[in-house]
Amino acid sequence: MTSVIDNKSIAFIVIATQSEDDIGTFMMRENCQKIIDWSTVPVLIVPENTAIHNPEKIAFAANLDANDTDYINMLTAITQQFSPEIMVTHINMDSSQNEYETAENLLIKNICYKVNYGRIYYRSTSTNNIKNGWEWLNKNKKCDLLAMVQQPKFVLKEFFKLASTPQITYHLTIPILIFPTLI
Repeated sequence: MTSVIDNKSIAFIVIATQSEDDIGTFMMRENCQKIIDWSTVPVLIVPENTAIHNPEKIAFAANLDANDTDYINMLTAITQQFSPEIMVTHINMDSSQNEYETAENLLIKNICYKVNYGRIYYRSTSTNNIKNGWEWLNKNKKCDLLAMVQQPKFVLKEFFKLASTPQITYHLTIPILIFPTLI
């Protein structure tokens, strides 16, 4: 792994799930977590039997923080040759609407001024349940790839609903591109 970390010519790492795993279960395994944690480049996790094609639409899961536009610029640099549509999205489960709207407006402004890519837009959904938000996005805004920033393990467990039994990844059958946390 150290030879990969130190190699500046690697754009991203691609790993695939095993046949018995859904993508959420695979991502929680220790080996996958080590790759994600140690990687200095994005990690692309591809579910088994995923059709290989250029992504036409990518969802970027925004955190509504200052680094979102840096990650979006990294995403456009990786994918620009395919010219995909990029939907920056956030599922709002926060009840403090004023703080959320301020962060959302700042993100939209930063996308306009800091991201040089024409096929990009922002969508958010407000819900008290992340599952409902992802179901709505999956049904109404079908994507070929989900891009997100590395999250703490407890956040990923909640995202994939692995804290309960049975372990079902109800919303993801597409590849996930995970960006390492910027320092």
